Amino acid sequence: MGIDRTVLFRLATSERLERVLKRVPGGEAAAWRPASRYVSGGSREDALTVAGGLLDAGHGVSIDSFGEQVSDPAVADRVLDDYLELADRVSGLAAGAWLSLSMPGSMIG
Repeated sequence: MGIDRTVLFRLATSERLERVLKRVPGGEAAAWRPASRYVSGGSREDALTVAGGLLDAGHGVSIDSFGEQVSDPAVADRVLDDYLELADRVSGLAAGAWLSLSMPGSMIG
């Protein structure tokens, strides 16, 4: 039985879970193993490097950046700036690359 997509999203974006995993010896590595199948790395540069390699191999890529679940206006402004910079970088990649955006409440399984 699989885990619902909404549950996976909440786990992937949980600051509380991240703090716990960082405190538990081996926690980050244990969490990264299953996530690494879906996540290209911990930074924008990691994602763009992996995306470039996949595009070179003839694959299409979708780059996602979590941040749509913020409520602090200052944080939201930083997330917007991050998305705009990422959109600019993705537009410079080969055809077959796109930036995926999610709106609050749109995580339908």
